[in-house]
Amino acid sequence: MKDAKHVSRVLDVVGRRAEPSRSCRHLLSASAPLAMLVLGISACTAPLEEIDTDADGTDIGEVGALEDAIRESAQALIIGSQMDCPSGASGACTVRNMPLLFQDDNRVDYDVWDMRADGCYDASIATVLTTALVNRTTASSLTGRTLTWSNIPAGNNGAPSPIATTKDYEQLSQQYRWAKQHHGPLASRVPGVEPFYFHEMVNDFGGSAKRFPTNCDPKIYKSCTWNTTVIPGDLVGAAFFDWTTNVDHVTNDYLTSLLTRGFSTMIAYGRYAPSKVWDTGLGGWRITFNRVGQHKVAFSGYQVGSFPLRINDVGNGIRYNVTVTNDMSAKASYAGVAAMNVKKFDFPNGRSRQTLMLYDPAQLSDVNVNFVEHVDALSLGLPLDGPVRQAFSGTWETGWTSLMPFELNGESHQIAYNSTTGAVHFDKFFPNAQGANTVWSSTWGTGFTRFVPYYINGYPYFIVYNTTNGAVHFDTFPSNLQGPIINGIHSWPAGLTNITHFVLGGENYLLIYSGLTGAIRFDKINATGSDSTTVWSGTWGTGWTDFVVYQIGGHPYLTAYNSTTGLAHHDRVWESLFGVETLGTANLGTGLTLSQIDFAGPSHFLTYLGSTGAGRIERVTLDGSKAGETWGATLLAGATSVIPFRQSGKSYTLTYNKASGAVRAYELTLF
Repeated sequence: MKDAKHVSRVLDVVGRRAEPSRSCRHLLSASAPLAMLVLGISACTAPLEEIDTDADGTDIGEVGALEDAIRESAQALIIGSQMDCPSGASGACTVRNMPLLFQDDNRVDYDVWDMRADGCYDASIATVLTTALVNRTTASSLTGRTLTWSNIPAGNNGAPSPIATTKDYEQLSQQYRWAKQHHGPLASRVPGVEPFYFHEMVNDFGGSAKRFPTNCDPKIYKSCTWNTTVIPGDLVGAAFFDWTTNVDHVTNDYLTSLLTRGFSTMIAYGRYAPSKVWDTGLGGWRITFNRVGQHKVAFSGYQVGSFPLRINDVGNGIRYNVTVTNDMSAKASYAGVAAMNVKKFDFPNGRSRQTLMLYDPAQLSDVNVNFVEHVDALSLGLPLDGPVRQAFSGTWETGWTSLMPFELNGESHQIAYNSTTGAVHFDKFFPNAQGANTVWSSTWGTGFTRFVPYYINGYPYFIVYNTTNGAVHFDTFPSNLQGPIINGIHSWPAGLTNITHFVLGGENYLLIYSGLTGAIRFDKINATGSDSTTVWSGTWGTGWTDFVVYQIGGHPYLTAYNSTTGLAHHDRVWESLFGVETLGTANLGTGLTLSQIDFAGPSHFLTYLGSTGAGRIERVTLDGSKAGETWGATLLAGATSVIPFRQSGKSYTLTYNKASGAVRAYELTLF
């Protein structure tokens, strides 16, 4: 084992500061060897770790400490614009051209050394900016500070005893310099100078832009929540910043999907020290959390395993494997209490759960708990054929009045039904949304108008309703899809115009509404999927034509829309189930159809105008109070069915015209 003095000598070889920064003190575990450091109180850096060396004392580079300009090497398979997967998409994948920066490195220019101690955000931003720019797919000329950034050359750090620097570190130095001029010591500030951030880089390319909020200025640091740009046939770019403490969509799958879709992605997390408190009322340990610091890191790849994401940690210039989860049992213990023995966690967000990022304990023993606070991402390399890409075009039989998507055994399917003839198909979608294959067909009774899918313990169930006579069936599927299994047949009032499913507290509910009378009720579906019981009823205004329900932080929210007036309400379902709270209103325009989008990330919905085929992807804000357009596209005109489905992690919308049989499937780029 090498001692700390030796580690410091190796760090000095590459011009790094061997001592921790003034804002960071690393605490060593008394029982752990030096090679396994324990993450202690730190404002904005990661712990130093022992560096492996070969016989002559030179770092072998397994953590990249002696590389001059550290870049992930390109391999054979490229997914989207930036991922290299030597073993195929199911194996380990690496972000191409991502620098491995150390925020405290002595290769940073001498005039901004004072920015290094708290430089984790600037260093992570610089990592993402450089990666996205190098991996861009646009042929457009660079402008603005993006051109300045691209033209920064390698040089030296300007210290009294100067050392050579790389282009990546000179870019980081410039980011520090802009940040210092913006919010550094008063004597250093320059009016009008902003830190360089993702939305400005997107904005430096021409084209059709969408921004949220609509009055944001991409050149003003953190003025925009998201910003997208489309140059047809050349560039699709996007940048976003999401504050995520109160939501739970930030998962390994979501972050992996961002990487595969071309987003260079980073997160911020707050460091919390856990404390144990014996709770006599609970009869066990309660864990509380005290904030001790924060940090930011960029994601550099993913692989199979319990820690499937890889980060470039700017706190020490080392790569780690991590997992992002809200499962508290993923960490073995808290303040010496085994996770299984904790009766209650008092989360910093005040809610029943919160997302954390865990380092692989085989690489780093972390006594603190790292709760994810925000996600920042940038891409200049989304699909060249547009963010709404036609994946399939064909012609089906005419006359299908209802299409209902569902998933069984991890594969996407649909029910196709003709209310005039009673003809029904169970279809399985081909890979990459290339049409569908009928696996069962029959004839049912005529007149069914509403098909509503839901799941019990992950297995698909559905409800069918006849608006003319009020007949309602509660059904499910056999595993071989050879016909339905009818669990219950009941009678509801005739004339219902909307039946929408939602989940609250792990239980299935229905929103049941009549647009003619305004009558509204919430029903709870029983555990066997055979019936439902009304838990609340009331009267809303008449004329609501569409309801789109989505989950935010594990709670149901919805958008209600009136196609005659264009009015939309963004609502939150009360925990008591006694109606909803309206958080915001908007006018989306008249004559639209609203469709849910199936996406393992923030909530989105699609607005569709049948007369022209105009479609808009609306991204819901993370508090559920409003939505903003990210992309627009022209879809199949005259569609009578617009349904969402997801396949191999990709989100699709299928449009169908019952008169002509024309069908199109579109892959959606979401974030």
